[in-house]
Amino acid sequence: MASRMVSGWNLPSSLKVGAARDLACLPLAWLQRLDAEGLTVAVLQEGQSLADTDVLPTMTPERCRRHVVQAQALARAAIDEENRALSLDPSAPADDFASAMARRWLPDRIRENLLPRLDQAGIGFSVEVCREPVDLKALARSKQIPDEEFSTWRDLLLELNGPLLKVSGDLAQAAQEILMVPYAFHRGRAVSEVSRDNYATFDSMKVRQHRGIHSWPNRLIMVHEAFVKEPADEVGNYRVLVHELGHAMDYLAEDLLPGHRATVDGLFAADLEAARRGEVRFLTPRSADNPREYLAEAVEAYMTRRVGDEQDFYKPENSREDLQQRNPPLFEYVRSLFES
Repeated sequence: MASRMVSGWNLPSSLKVGAARDLACLPLAWLQRLDAEGLTVAVLQEGQSLADTDVLPTMTPERCRRHVVQAQALARAAIDEENRALSLDPSAPADDFASAMARRWLPDRIRENLLPRLDQAGIGFSVEVCREPVDLKALARSKQIPDEEFSTWRDLLLELNGPLLKVSGDLAQAAQEILMVPYAFHRGRAVSEVSRDNYATFDSMKVRQHRGIHSWPNRLIMVHEAFVKEPADEVGNYRVLVHELGHAMDYLAEDLLPGHRATVDGLFAADLEAARRGEVRFLTPRSADNPREYLAEAVEAYMTRRVGDEQDFYKPENSREDLQQRNPPLFEYVRSLFES
């Protein structure tokens, strides 16, 4: 089960095993619930981004067709709204040159209007401004569409744009100078260009700098390959993934356990007040940042025992023994979470 939750592109078995080993540190009941929630751990290798993993959804023709009618309606709404704004704007210049320039930029305004509508509807089609006729074969090559996929892609593009597109052979003219594109190819798969570009912002450098990134709304944890090795580069015996799992447990507990949020917030507030009196219960500076980091650091500590060798150099103060000795109330609460 833990291995199934690990994702990556051309991921060596050693990295997959390392990430699965860290996941398996959780009690089985918690691991099963996180798996049921669809939690994925994406391991990024050097030079990769999240867009290179199979976390990026595949855009199948069936999925595209489900959104065609809705996308057409959204495009028509954006076009109508921007055309009305152009014709009704009392501040619009009266001279011919300014009017011509306003109309030239109309397709760009339509595109900027349409993109967030598609995004809000969960539709991953991209939108391009095409002031000149478009060679569909050339466009397909720019989207890395394989030759054997061109016919399917072309049919979908024509269906998607409908009456907004005039076609003669493989030459197309967009009536409003905007063109919706169903998908591109990336790493041998059909994907949304919008999603690909968004996912690409999470690259291996960013993930390494942050030590790890979690996104509970997306049920996703990202970790750099360097930190699933044992010992790990830069951090030795410290397990980055364990900290991110602490965040996932926090969010899941908030959904499942009445009173969880209030309990954690109360413990955090009490420790802040103790710190003001000179009694420092926080094991790390990060745990004092906010209640989310407070619990993630506590889960990390609860799951960490010192090995006792030279690789114990990173955050050696954040261990189960330290948590139990310096913050018994928090230790007991984390233990109750693990046993719940």
